[in-house]
Amino acid sequence: MRHLIALCAACFLAAATATSTAAQERVQIQPFDEGPRDKTFDAYRAALLQAVVTRDIDAVLRATSPNIDLSFGGDAGRQQLRDNLTVGPETLSEEYRHLAPEMREEYWAELEAVLRLGGKFQDEGTGFAAPYTFVADLPPSADQVDAFKLYFVVGSGVALRDRPIRYGT
Repeated sequence: MRHLIALCAACFLAAATATSTAAQERVQIQPFDEGPRDKTFDAYRAALLQAVVTRDIDAVLRATSPNIDLSFGGDAGRQQLRDNLTVGPETLSEEYRHLAPEMREEYWAELEAVLRLGGKFQDEGTGFAAPYTFVADLPPSADQVDAFKLYFVVGSGVALRDRPIRYGT
């Protein structure tokens, strides 16, 4: 059985409390993961996660659907995933070339975080969307919120503020 995971690594922010400055509302979203309900899928995801942890590009690409979606901006497919995981200095403008190693590591770390956050089966069980924050059911009041102004925060004891605070001024 072949599995598709729609990963939104580029839009990954994290999750547990959703807040919006536009609505000034705090919404609690409980983490969830439907993956373990399908043992075959759960084993597949565990192997994929291991490949990510060990930075095994070939194993990650073999486990990836040719139609993988990587962002809201249309980034998709195995070649784009490979490019993201192996970004080389020569692909960047001169002023950013020194950032290539940092960019690669950040992408790997985000991919790992997305896989660990769990998700939801889509399309009658033929696909799986991750992270769960991407497919969480928000209350109707959140429908009016610009998706690019909605943030998910994972953690305990995280301070959420209603305005920026400047230190040292």
